Amino acid sequence: MTDLAPLLLSGFIEDADDQRTAASLALLALTDDSDTLLDTVQALPPDCHNGVITALAQLSGVYLALACGKEKARAAAARRRVAEDDLAIAVAQAESARLLAEQAESEARKAIADHQAAEAAVAAAASREAAARTELAAQEAEDAARLTPRERAERKIARMILTAHATLPVDQRPPQPDMYGVSLEEVSDAIGVARTAASERRQGAYELILSGYTG
Repeated sequence: MTDLAPLLLSGFIEDADDQRTAASLALLALTDDSDTLLDTVQALPPDCHNGVITALAQLSGVYLALACGKEKARAAAARRRVAEDDLAIAVAQAESARLLAEQAESEARKAIADHQAAEAAVAAAASREAAARTELAAQEAEDAARLTPRERAERKIARMILTAHATLPVDQRPPQPDMYGVSLEEVSDAIGVARTAASERRQGAYELILSGYTG
Protein backbone atom coordinates (compact mmCIF):
# COMPACT_ATOMS: atom_id res chain seq x y z
CA MET A 1 0.00 0.00 0.00
CA THR A 2 2.88 2.47 0.69
CA ASP A 3 3.69 2.37 -3.05
CA LEU A 4 0.70 4.65 -3.64
CA ALA A 5 2.08 7.46 -1.49
CA PRO A 6 5.01 8.68 -3.56
CA LEU A 7 2.94 8.49 -6.73
CA LEU A 8 0.23 10.71 -5.27
CA LEU A 9 2.56 13.20 -3.63
CA SER A 10 4.97 13.44 -6.51
CA GLY A 11 2.14 14.68 -8.68
CA PHE A 12 1.74 17.72 -6.44
CA ILE A 13 5.45 18.53 -5.91
CA GLU A 14 6.46 19.29 -9.43
CA ASP A 15 9.17 21.73 -8.32
CA ALA A 16 10.82 19.43 -5.77
CA ASP A 17 14.11 18.03 -7.03
CA ASP A 18 14.19 15.00 -4.80
CA GLN A 19 11.10 12.83 -5.21
CA ARG A 20 12.25 10.81 -2.21
CA THR A 21 10.95 13.65 -0.08
CA ALA A 22 7.45 12.79 -1.31
CA ALA A 23 7.95 9.17 -0.38
CA SER A 24 9.18 10.17 3.06
CA LEU A 25 6.09 12.29 3.58
CA ALA A 26 3.85 9.38 2.69
CA LEU A 27 5.63 7.07 5.09
CA LEU A 28 5.45 9.64 7.85
CA ALA A 29 1.76 10.09 7.19
CA LEU A 30 1.27 6.37 7.53
CA THR A 31 3.15 6.18 10.83
CA ASP A 32 1.22 9.17 12.17
CA ASP A 33 4.47 10.92 13.22
CA SER A 34 2.91 14.38 13.06
CA ASP A 35 5.88 16.35 14.41
CA THR A 36 8.35 14.94 11.92
CA LEU A 37 5.76 15.24 9.17
CA LEU A 38 5.28 18.93 9.99
CA ASP A 39 9.02 19.57 9.98
CA THR A 40 9.39 17.83 6.65
CA VAL A 41 6.55 19.78 5.06
CA GLN A 42 7.95 23.09 6.33
CA ALA A 43 11.31 22.19 4.85
CA LEU A 44 9.77 22.04 1.39
CA PRO A 45 9.51 25.13 -0.79
CA PRO A 46 6.50 27.26 0.27
CA ASP A 47 4.81 26.88 -3.06
CA CYS A 48 4.62 23.14 -2.44
CA HIS A 49 2.77 23.31 0.88
CA ASN A 50 -0.76 23.47 -0.55
CA GLY A 51 -0.01 20.64 -2.94
CA VAL A 52 1.41 18.53 -0.15
CA ILE A 53 -1.61 19.10 2.08
CA THR A 54 -3.94 18.21 -0.80
CA ALA A 55 -1.91 15.11 -1.58
CA LEU A 56 -1.93 13.99 2.05
CA ALA A 57 -5.68 14.44 2.23
CA GLN A 58 -6.10 12.42 -0.94
CA LEU A 59 -3.72 9.80 0.40
CA SER A 60 -5.71 9.59 3.62
CA GLY A 61 -8.84 9.06 1.59
CA VAL A 62 -7.21 6.31 -0.41
CA TYR A 63 -6.04 4.44 2.68
CA LEU A 64 -9.40 4.93 4.35
CA ALA A 65 -11.10 3.43 1.30
CA LEU A 66 -8.65 0.56 1.33
CA ALA A 67 -9.25 0.00 5.04
CA CYS A 68 -13.01 0.03 4.46
CA GLY A 69 -12.55 -2.44 1.62
CA LYS A 70 -10.56 -4.74 3.85
CA GLU A 71 -13.19 -4.48 6.56
CA LYS A 72 -15.90 -5.32 4.06
CA ALA A 73 -13.83 -8.23 2.79
CA ARG A 74 -13.38 -9.51 6.33
CA ALA A 75 -17.10 -9.16 6.97
CA ALA A 76 -17.89 -11.00 3.72
CA ALA A 77 -15.42 -13.75 4.65
CA ALA A 78 -17.05 -14.05 8.07
CA ARG A 79 -20.50 -14.29 6.46
CA ARG A 80 -19.18 -16.91 4.06
CA ARG A 81 -17.78 -18.96 6.94
CA VAL A 82 -21.13 -18.74 8.74
CA ALA A 83 -22.92 -19.83 5.56
CA GLU A 84 -20.47 -22.71 5.09
CA ASP A 85 -20.99 -23.78 8.71
CA ASP A 86 -24.78 -23.62 8.23
CA LEU A 87 -24.45 -25.68 5.06
CA ALA A 88 -22.33 -28.29 6.85
CA ILE A 89 -24.92 -28.50 9.64
CA ALA A 90 -27.76 -28.85 7.11
CA VAL A 91 -25.88 -31.59 5.24
CA ALA A 92 -25.20 -33.45 8.49
CA GLN A 93 -28.85 -33.15 9.52
CA ALA A 94 -30.00 -34.38 6.10
CA GLU A 95 -27.65 -37.37 6.32
CA SER A 96 -28.87 -38.16 9.83
CA ALA A 97 -32.48 -37.97 8.64
CA ARG A 98 -31.66 -40.25 5.71
CA LEU A 99 -30.06 -42.84 7.99
CA LEU A 100 -33.03 -42.71 10.36
CA ALA A 101 -35.42 -43.16 7.43
CA GLU A 102 -33.42 -46.14 6.17
CA GLN A 103 -33.44 -47.67 9.64
CA ALA A 104 -37.19 -47.14 9.97
CA GLU A 105 -37.75 -48.66 6.52
CA SER A 106 -35.57 -51.66 7.40
CA GLU A 107 -37.45 -52.17 10.66
CA ALA A 108 -40.77 -51.89 8.82
CA ARG A 109 -39.68 -54.51 6.26
CA LYS A 110 -38.56 -56.80 9.07
CA ALA A 111 -41.86 -56.32 10.88
CA ILE A 112 -43.76 -57.18 7.68
CA ALA A 113 -41.57 -60.25 7.10
CA ASP A 114 -42.08 -61.36 10.71
CA HIS A 115 -45.82 -60.88 10.38
CA GLN A 116 -45.92 -62.86 7.15
CA ALA A 117 -43.83 -65.63 8.72
CA ALA A 118 -46.20 -65.73 11.71
CA GLU A 119 -49.22 -65.91 9.40
CA ALA A 120 -47.56 -68.70 7.42
CA ALA A 121 -46.82 -70.59 10.63
CA VAL A 122 -50.43 -70.21 11.76
CA ALA A 123 -51.69 -71.36 8.37
CA ALA A 124 -49.32 -74.35 8.41
CA ALA A 125 -50.46 -75.29 11.91
CA ALA A 126 -54.10 -74.98 10.87
CA SER A 127 -53.40 -77.12 7.80
CA ARG A 128 -51.73 -79.79 9.92
CA GLU A 129 -54.63 -79.72 12.35
CA ALA A 130 -57.14 -80.08 9.51
CA ALA A 131 -55.10 -82.92 8.02
CA ALA A 132 -54.96 -84.66 11.39
CA ARG A 133 -58.71 -84.32 11.82
CA THR A 134 -59.27 -85.65 8.31
CA GLU A 135 -56.94 -88.57 8.95
CA LEU A 136 -58.69 -89.38 12.22
CA ALA A 137 -62.11 -89.27 10.58
CA ALA A 138 -60.86 -91.47 7.74
CA GLN A 139 -59.42 -94.00 10.14
CA GLU A 140 -62.67 -94.10 12.07
CA ALA A 141 -64.57 -94.66 8.82
CA GLU A 142 -62.12 -97.39 7.86
CA ASP A 143 -62.58 -99.03 11.24
CA ALA A 144 -66.32 -99.00 10.75
CA ALA A 145 -65.94 -100.46 7.26
CA ARG A 146 -63.66 -103.23 8.60
CA LEU A 147 -61.04 -102.61 5.85
CA THR A 148 -57.95 -104.78 5.52
CA PRO A 149 -54.50 -103.35 6.36
CA ARG A 150 -53.68 -103.08 2.64
CA GLU A 151 -56.90 -101.19 1.92
CA ARG A 152 -56.19 -98.87 4.82
CA ALA A 153 -52.63 -98.28 3.56
CA GLU A 154 -53.80 -97.53 0.01
CA ARG A 155 -56.36 -95.03 1.28
CA LYS A 156 -53.77 -93.34 3.47
CA ILE A 157 -51.41 -92.95 0.52
CA ALA A 158 -54.32 -91.71 -1.61
CA ARG A 159 -54.98 -88.97 0.95
CA MET A 160 -51.27 -88.05 0.85
CA ILE A 161 -51.44 -87.74 -2.96
CA LEU A 162 -54.58 -85.60 -2.74
CA THR A 163 -52.98 -83.34 -0.11
CA ALA A 164 -49.82 -82.91 -2.19
CA HIS A 165 -51.99 -81.97 -5.19
CA ALA A 166 -54.04 -79.47 -3.18
CA THR A 167 -50.98 -77.70 -1.80
CA LEU A 168 -49.59 -76.90 -5.25
CA PRO A 169 -49.96 -73.27 -6.45
CA VAL A 170 -53.09 -72.86 -8.55
CA ASP A 171 -51.12 -71.96 -11.68
CA GLN A 172 -48.96 -75.08 -11.27
CA ARG A 173 -51.70 -77.53 -10.29
CA PRO A 174 -52.62 -80.14 -12.94
CA PRO A 175 -56.27 -81.11 -13.44
CA GLN A 176 -55.67 -84.58 -11.96
CA PRO A 177 -53.55 -85.51 -8.92
CA ASP A 178 -50.19 -87.03 -9.77
CA MET A 179 -49.17 -90.10 -7.78
CA TYR A 180 -45.54 -89.11 -8.25
CA GLY A 181 -46.25 -86.05 -6.11
CA VAL A 182 -45.55 -88.42 -3.20
CA SER A 183 -42.20 -90.20 -3.33
CA LEU A 184 -41.71 -93.90 -2.58
CA GLU A 185 -39.61 -92.92 0.43
CA GLU A 186 -42.53 -90.94 1.83
CA VAL A 187 -44.88 -93.89 1.18
CA SER A 188 -42.47 -96.31 2.81
CA ASP A 189 -42.10 -94.11 5.89
CA ALA A 190 -45.86 -93.50 6.18
CA ILE A 191 -46.98 -97.13 6.17
CA GLY A 192 -43.77 -98.91 7.21
CA VAL A 193 -43.19 -101.14 4.16
CA ALA A 194 -40.28 -101.84 1.81
CA ARG A 195 -39.79 -99.95 -1.44
CA THR A 196 -41.40 -102.62 -3.63
CA ALA A 197 -44.52 -102.78 -1.46
CA ALA A 198 -44.55 -98.96 -1.31
CA SER A 199 -44.71 -98.80 -5.10
CA GLU A 200 -47.66 -101.24 -5.15
CA ARG A 201 -49.53 -99.33 -2.45
CA ARG A 202 -48.99 -96.03 -4.25
CA GLN A 203 -50.32 -97.50 -7.51
CA GLY A 204 -53.37 -98.87 -5.69
CA ALA A 205 -53.92 -95.47 -4.05
CA TYR A 206 -53.82 -93.73 -7.41
CA GLU A 207 -56.38 -96.13 -8.83
CA LEU A 208 -58.65 -95.33 -5.89
CA ILE A 209 -58.40 -91.62 -6.74
CA LEU A 210 -59.22 -92.31 -10.40
CA SER A 211 -62.29 -94.27 -9.25
CA GLY A 212 -63.52 -91.20 -7.34
CA TYR A 213 -61.94 -91.46 -3.90
CA THR A 214 -61.64 -87.99 -2.35
CA GLY A 215 -60.44 -88.81 1.15
